[in-house]
Amino acid sequence: MAHADSAHNQTKALVRELLDDWDTFWVVLDYPHLLLTNNDAERALRHWDQFCGGSERLRSGTDQVDS
Repeated sequence: MAHADSAHNQTKALVRELLDDWDTFWVVLDYPHLLLTNNDAERALRHWDQFCGGSERLRSGTDQVDS
């Protein structure tokens, strides 16, 4: 039964978080010019990411050039 309580608590936490952010879901209706994703920004940066050594270096959290 503890497992069922655990799932129920997770569901309650999810619903609480959704309700806390409810207004943000509808911002796009007030500001239709806003993009729903950041795909365009990521596409614009892709060339520079590849030019500078790719995402592996960025994910590792270092700005050192490999020797």
